[in-house]
Amino acid sequence: MRPWSDFFKTSHFEVPRSPGRLGKRVLKNLEHFQSNYVVVFVVLFVYCLLTSPLLIVAVAAYGATCGILRAKQRQRKLMLANHEVTLAQQCSAVGLLFSVPVFLLAGAGSAAFWVLGATCFCVILHASLYNWEVYGGNYSEGEPLLTGHITDTEEV
Repeated sequence: MRPWSDFFKTSHFEVPRSPGRLGKRVLKNLEHFQSNYVVVFVVLFVYCLLTSPLLIVAVAAYGATCGILRAKQRQRKLMLANHEVTLAQQCSAVGLLFSVPVFLLAGAGSAAFWVLGATCFCVILHASLYNWEVYGGNYSEGEPLLTGHITDTEEV
C-alpha cells in the first residue's frame, strides 16, 4: 500500500505528451499503486451497498442463512443418499437457488456493472494522469524518493 498523500498529490498530475508515454505511465502506475486501486474498488463497492437498501437486505439474508446452516451443521451433519453434504455445498445451493434470484431482483447486476465501470474509470484516469517520472521513473527499488520533476518532453 502506497501512502495516500502520494496517491492524491495533485502536483504530480499532468497530461502525457505522447501515446507511448501514456501506455508506459498506465502500466507503471497500475503496478505501483495496485493496493491503492484495490481499496478504491472496495470503497466504491461499499458505497454501492450502502446506497441500495434492498441489496443490503439481500446480502444480510444470505449471510444469515449461511449462519443458520453453520449452526445446524455443528449440531448434526446433513446426509443425502448416505453422503455428507458439506457446509460449503449447502451455502452454494442456497446461493444458487434462492440468493441469486433475490440479488438479481435487488439490482445486483446493475450494481456490479456500476462498481466495475466506476472503478475502471477512476483507476484508468488516475493511472494515465499521474506522472510516475517525478520519482525518477523507477518504482522497483522499494519506496521511491522524490528526485525532481521530469516532464514528458525530457528523456528518461
